[in-house]
Amino acid sequence: MDGTPIPLVAHHESWISLDPVQGCPASCVYCYLEPKGLTRKVPEISSENLDAIYRQLVESRYFEKSFVEEGSVGRSFPIAIGNYTDMCLTHKNRLFLLSLLQKHREY
Repeated sequence: MDGTPIPLVAHHESWISLDPVQGCPASCVYCYLEPKGLTRKVPEISSENLDAIYRQLVESRYFEKSFVEEGSVGRSFPIAIGNYTDMCLTHKNRLFLLSLLQKHREY
């Protein structure tokens, strides 16, 4: 386990990662969550409400590509939700994802 905290909003090569849920009860041998110590544990859902989660996303400097590289003003990155869990594995994760997607439609 590397102990590096996982931010709620992060920028990857070609997308923005939104990770309000972290951890997975499964222990798949190929899983990239293992080195971070996120397998075989009950997923932790951010204690922040959905408005606060999306406020952080919208206020993120990564939300508009123009903040990342010159010459691409107004172009947005795709948003990947739940990169540090399996959003569909547990009932609680699925309910949270549905709520989050409803909020996503508002933005």
